[in-house]
Formats: sequence, structure tokens, C-alpha cells
Amino acid sequence: MLNREPVPSRPGISRRPARTILLIVALVVIFGLSGAATLWTDYLWYGSMELRSVWEINLVTSVALVVVAAVIAFAMLWLNLIVANRLSPRIQLLTLTEDDELVIRFHEWMEPRVARVQLIASLAFGLLMGASAAAWRDEVLLFLNPSPFGVTDPIFERDISFFVFQLPVWREIQSWLFNVTGLVLLLVLVAHYLNGGIRLRRGSAPDVGSGVKVHISVLLAVLALIRAVGYRLDAWELVTSDRGFTGAALTGAGYTDVTSRLPALNLLALISVAAAVLLVINIWRRGWLLPAVALGGWLVVSLVVGTLIPAAVQRFRVVPAERDLESAYIAHNIEFTRLAYKLDGVTPRQFPATKTLTAEDIAANEETVSNVRLWDPSVIRSTYANVQELRAYYNLPDVDVDRYMLDGRLTQLMVAARHLDEEALPSDSWQAQRLEYTHGYGMVISPANDVATGGQPDFLVKDLPPVAELEELEVAQPGIYFADSYASERPLYVGTRTQEVDYPLPTEESSAPVRTQYGGEAGVPIGDVFRRAAFAIRYRDLNVLISSQLTSETRALMVRNVEEMVHKAAPFLYTDHDPYPVVVDGRILWIIDLYTVSSDYPYSQEAISGFTSTLSRRESAWQLPDSFNYIRNSVKATVDAYDGTLTFYVIDETDPLINAYRQIYPEVFAGGEQISEELRSHFRYPEDLFRVQSRAWLRYHVPDVPTFYIGEDTWQIPADPTTNTEAAEVLRGDRPLGGGRLERIDVMLPYYLLTEIPGDDSASFVIQQPFTPQGRQNLTALLVARSDPEGYGELIDFRFPQGQLVDGPTQVSARIEQDDEISAAFTLWSQQGSSVIRGNMLITPIEESVVYFQPIYLQDAQNPLPEYRRVVVVYGDQVVMRPGLAEALAVVFGGSETPTEPGGEEQPPPVESDVLELLEDAERLFELADEALQRGDLGEYQQLIDEARALIRQAADQSGAPAEEA
Repeated sequence: MLNREPVPSRPGISRRPARTILLIVALVVIFGLSGAATLWTDYLWYGSMELRSVWEINLVTSVALVVVAAVIAFAMLWLNLIVANRLSPRIQLLTLTEDDELVIRFHEWMEPRVARVQLIASLAFGLLMGASAAAWRDEVLLFLNPSPFGVTDPIFERDISFFVFQLPVWREIQSWLFNVTGLVLLLVLVAHYLNGGIRLRRGSAPDVGSGVKVHISVLLAVLALIRAVGYRLDAWELVTSDRGFTGAALTGAGYTDVTSRLPALNLLALISVAAAVLLVINIWRRGWLLPAVALGGWLVVSLVVGTLIPAAVQRFRVVPAERDLESAYIAHNIEFTRLAYKLDGVTPRQFPATKTLTAEDIAANEETVSNVRLWDPSVIRSTYANVQELRAYYNLPDVDVDRYMLDGRLTQLMVAARHLDEEALPSDSWQAQRLEYTHGYGMVISPANDVATGGQPDFLVKDLPPVAELEELEVAQPGIYFADSYASERPLYVGTRTQEVDYPLPTEESSAPVRTQYGGEAGVPIGDVFRRAAFAIRYRDLNVLISSQLTSETRALMVRNVEEMVHKAAPFLYTDHDPYPVVVDGRILWIIDLYTVSSDYPYSQEAISGFTSTLSRRESAWQLPDSFNYIRNSVKATVDAYDGTLTFYVIDETDPLINAYRQIYPEVFAGGEQISEELRSHFRYPEDLFRVQSRAWLRYHVPDVPTFYIGEDTWQIPADPTTNTEAAEVLRGDRPLGGGRLERIDVMLPYYLLTEIPGDDSASFVIQQPFTPQGRQNLTALLVARSDPEGYGELIDFRFPQGQLVDGPTQVSARIEQDDEISAAFTLWSQQGSSVIRGNMLITPIEESVVYFQPIYLQDAQNPLPEYRRVVVVYGDQVVMRPGLAEALAVVFGGSETPTEPGGEEQPPPVESDVLELLEDAERLFELADEALQRGDLGEYQQLIDEARALIRQAADQSGAPAEEA
């Protein structure tokens, strides 16, 4: 018996809905104001950057997609609910049984408010399904503005642009429509049940009204047609499949895909269309036999033709003869992977690696030798930090390698910008942190191959205010308001009543810093109360609204991190992990390399971002997506460190992706012809792109299909022979760029150097990566990329003779450690409480030979200040360690040990400093021996005395004086 007596209400219950409504209204207001403030302040920022068109295009596109998708989803559900109501049999409550209690309750509540509930439900459904369409923005913009690749895929004979620009959007639409239609079908079934059109009976099949059957059949037919479209899209997506090539773990359509899966997908598409037709025909027939036959047939064909037959073909036809059957498809994978990573233009060069280098050859390659880098960027950063940060609120988080034309000579330099350390400001007050300490100040620059007295860098720009030794390095405005270490969502305010700290200049009378007022044009004006309120709401900072220090001329520097600035202005591009500062026309500019990427390039092997290093400088250093199979460094952006001027330069106009984006955002990009010669001279081949290409080249340097298939000539990146803390953790697989076992190892990072490439007449600034054979340690190749304006981007693969042993970095490192003199020196320095740091191992081709260089540093346990001490030169069987490069080369190759500068002036021989250091080391050993004697440790005493005497004899040999007995 159904109990329909009303439930008595409790006193006071009527207040709860009111409080709930007030809470909801309050939350809506709060979130609405926050959203509006964020939207408006973003609009103001884009306007201040002269990029308002980007904001407008992105916003309009996103809103349009959401609105269109929401309207479609709303209309589909709302119209179907109306149809469901009209098809309702309107059964009287008296005819219902206890099995239909839910229907009874629904009718009692729903009858007076049917239209309103259906409208609200449809609106909610539309908004929910429409919101997901906002994520399609970039894909839809590319779909509407495609650019041809000029390359045709070998299976469907379509331009690659179809797979990159069009197919992703068709897939998004098909998946969305299938999901929406499926959900609508479920909701319609519920509506029909609640309306009485579908009645459930215990022990018997449900009763379905004739009108309800028509409705459900039509919706199922629509689902079948949408799935038919999905099968066609599945067929096109075979070109990026990774299911084939059982033994090779490659991407792209293989033999089984083309001969079995492709026909199966075409057949399943036809069966889906046939199922839709049967569902429509079933409207005029009794029962559900035809739909059941269609569904059963579809399941059988899908299982047999779509799964079992391809699996059987792969196992019994392909696996026994995979190399022969897959040869054509493996060739496609090699060709398209090379195209996707721009490796099709790599120039292989045979390099004989002879051991006939002479002193005359060294002299003839003076430009290469004089630019051998004696400073490791990761080591010199600690030195810079200790001697040039100067105040707790400054830091030098990164040191980059660049080259400048100094006195008419191309010179390799170590360059760093002095940032504001926002976490170490001397005051916690809002005024100090937002108005007073606003910027870093100046550059720190030193030659990469010079060492000052005491093993320190020989600074060309240093101190505060910055002092530049050369006119080319002078900066008119050293203030650094924009940098790559500044925190996001941490605005500063300039043009206030508070004077900014420019740089510290303590004197005998006072330690007060020099102060300034920002004179640039960067920032969003916030002079009126409405803008100040918007910023206060966005950043939840009441001080912005009430501070008396802000004036009508105040501007907010919203985005000060250069990577965030670039990403905000061009969210469709990806940044390199290492922006670097340069001095151009007396100003400090940040150069940021930007990439276009895609994961839809046919037959191209997928790259995995995890294989690159996790640098200690920033946890989020790697900015590229988790996976992709196409990449181009098409754009270089510059940001003025003082006034924040942002410019995007297109440097690769052959990239279809950047050409499409230029059509979408025509006001954003500047052409390469607008790049000044001075700025272009500082462009570097980007490190992240080179890592991706180097990773791909481990396997894809092999053009021969049989050799490629069996992995006979696969390479690996050698282990890192340095002992600094910047060793790169990477993922290495048995089959690089696809499949295989993965393990973490420390490998050599690619490195920049200024060297004369064999066959050239002058030095070039390049980045290079050494390779060794898989499972072996001998050097097999060097991949080199040019950075100079002439020939920028040229990739050269120096191949070493396969039948000749050329020592690799690991082997050379072992020889250095096994050298008696070097090992004794390392042991001695370690006993004195110092840590020995072995810097970058530089592999330098000279003429037709290879010379290894490795700088050695000492770091005292009590003072974290690394000092340069020696350089190791390895050539052939010779391993020599000396204080100076010229001296070490003279020992290895013979000739004069006295270096000369380009002007021809002879410099004091470094051998004297070597003798002094040996004597100082001997003196320290004598002191340690005395301490051992006082402890009564006669064994250690004698050992230290012997080592000290050996050092004295070595000093005597080098100075030419007779050694006296100690």
C-alpha cells in the first residue's frame, strides 16, 4: 500500500533555503568579481604589450566554440525531451502498480513544472558539454588557417597538412558528438521510463511504446552513423599507429595495418551505416530483431575482422618475415622521422682521426686553441655567485656561453645577468617588496678561456655599478626588471612615491643605496580607482587599493618572468629551457628560443620529453610537451630587460605551423629581415632542439633498412665524465625513440664551443654532442650544429673510422684518472681538505685529429668558491696536466710554451706559477706531516714527507734548478 500522507515540516526549516541562496549568491559574486578582474587586467596587459589582437582572437574563438557546442548540446537534449514528453502515453496513476512507485512519485512532483525542469536540465547539460569545447581553440584556428607541407603521405596520398591541421579537429568533433548523443540517449531512456513509455515488469521483457521505439531507433541510428565516421578517422590515423612493427617498435602504418586493419575499418564503417539503415527500417517492424541482428553482426565482424584476423596476420604472416614484409614501411618511418625532426639535411663527413697532429698544426689553428673553454658554466656559476652577487637580494642563477666581437676578434664569453632575488629581500614590508626592491642590476662577463690570479675568472664586466673593460660591453641602462627567474603572479609597481633601490653604493659616510625612478614604458597604468580595485581583487592584495604610495602615474609590472611573458603572448609556442641575456646596442636583451610542435606527423617516431635532463636550476626547466613527433625552432623572441619590449622574429619560414599561426595572428610576428646584424650574431642553435635531434640521431642516422631494423649500428650518448653537480639524468632505452627498456643514467649534455670546423677558414660558434656505439665506449661520431649567421642551423655528422679505435669520453676519463702524476695530484688536493672538480670534457676536432680538453677546479670544504687550477690535454697516448693551456699543448706537441696574444706580445710563462704552486703544496704537506708526528702517526708522517719531497723535485725539474734534500 502506497502512503501518500504529507510529511509534516519542522519549525525553522524555511530559513535554510534562504541562507543557502545567500551563500550561493555570495560565492557567485566573489568568483564573478575575481573572474572579471582577471579578464580585465589580462586585457589591459595585452594592450600594454600591443598584443590586444591575441587576447581578442583567443577569447572570441574560445567563447564561440563554447557557445556553439553548448547550443548544439542544449538543443539535442531539449528537443529530445520535448519529443519524449509528446510520445508519453500519459498513463493514469490508477493503472500503475507498486512496481511503478518511482513513476508515481515523479508524476506527482513533475506534472506542474515539466517545462521548467526540462529547460534547466537542458541548459546545464549544454553548458557542461559546451565547456569542453574551449580546449579545441588552437586546433580549430589551425584547421581554419592551414598551410601546406608540400609532402605527401605514402598510404593515402594526402598532404601532411591534412593529418596535422584537419584530422585532429574532425576527431574532436566526432568524439564529442558521439559522447553527447550517447548521453542524450541515456537521458531520453530515463525520461521515457519516468513518463511511462517504458514499463519494467518482473519476470518479463520491458513494455516499450511504439512512439518510444521510433525515438530510440532514430537515436541509435545516429550513434551508428557517428561511429561509422569514427572508423574512417581510425583508418586515417593508422599513419600514426604504434601497433605494427612488432620487432622494431616503430610508428606508422605497417604491413598488417595496410593489408588487414585498413580493409577491416572500411568494412566496419559500412556495417555501421548498414546498422543505421536497419534501425530506421525497424521503425515499421514489430520487435527488436533487426537491431539485434545489426548489433550482433557488428560485434562479430568487429571481433573477427577488426581484432582476430589482424592479430593472426601479424603473428603468422608478418613476424616470421617482418624485415622483408615491413621494409617499405620501415623506410617510410626513417624518411618521415628525419623530416619531422629536420634531420634530412644532416651532412655526414668522414673524419679520419689521425694521430699526426704537430706543433705547426696547433699554431695554424690558433683561433680554435685560443678559444678552448677553461670554464664550465655550472662551475663558474658558483664562483660568480660568491664574488659578484654582492648583496643578499641579488643572485646570478645562471651563466651562459656566448660570443662577442671584441677588438675585431670573435671571443667566447661567459655571461650572466644579476637578478633580483625575490626570496631574500631584506624587508617583509609590502612597500619594500612591491615598490622599493624592483629590479636586478647589471651584467657579469668574463672570457671563457682566461683565468686571473688565484684561479678566478678574468672579469670584463663586474661590480656595482657595473664596470666594463671594453666599450662593446657597456650598457646604457643596467636595470633588470624582466628576467627568467622572477616569480609569476608577483606584480611590482613603478612610478610611485617610493624611490626604488637601484644599486648599493656604500661609502665611508653612509651605506645607503643609490635610488631611482623607473623610466621605461612597461606596465599597465593603474592610476584610477577601478583599475586599482581590479588588481587588488585579482592578486588578493588590499594594499594596492589603499596604499598612499601609488599615484596617477603608477604602472603595474604584471608579468616579469620572460618565459611566462612569451607563453602568455604566444601560448601556442613552447619555450626552450634556457633564455640567455645578450648586450645589443648598449641594452640588455633576453633571447628565448621558441618551438612549434605536433604529435600528428605521419610515420614520425614519437619523442619522449623525459629523456632530456632535469636541470638543477629549475625543476620545470623542460618546457616541451610530454610527447610529440614534429618540432621546429621557427621563432626567436627578444625581451628588453629594462622596458619589457617583446618581439617575435620568424627565422624559419618553411615551417607550415608557424605560417599558419602568422595567418591567425598577423600582428604578432616580425619577419627575419627585421633582425639586426648585431642581434643575429648572438643567436645560438637551441639546446633543447639539439637534444631532441641528437636523441633521434642515435638510431635514425642509419638510412639502410636492414641495418636499421636489426639495430646493428645504434649509438648511445656517452656517460658524463665530469664531477660537477649538473650531470644530466636522462632516459636511455635499448631502442631509442620508441620501445625498449628504460633506465636512468648520467650522460654528457651537448655543449657550446667556439672552434674552427675542419675545412673552414675561421672559427664558428657551434653546439656538439658526441656518440659512442651501443654498449661500447669508443667515439663513433660527433653531431655539430652551427650557430653563426652564415650557415645557421647546418648539421654536420663527423663519422670516425669504424675499423679504428678512437677513445671515447669514458675511456679518456679513465686514462686521466690512471695517470700517476694526475692521480697523485688529485689525492694530494683531497687530503688538504679540497674537492677536485672535473669540468666539461671538450672534444675538439683539429685538422684531421681529435684533442680532448678538461679543466680542473679546486673547491675548499670551508669556502664554496671553485678555483681553476689545471687543464688536462689528451691526445693519442699522451695525457698532460698543466696550469696553462699553452704549456700543456707545448708538452704534448712540442714547441714554445710561451703563449702570445693576437697582437704578438709575449706573455710571462705560466711555468713559474706552476713551480710556486708545487712548492706551496709541498709546504702544506710538511705542515700535515708535523701534525701527524705530533699525533705519533709515524707511517702517515713518512708518507707525507715523501710526497712533499717528490713535489719539490718536480718543481726543481720544471724550473731547471737543482733540488736540495729536504
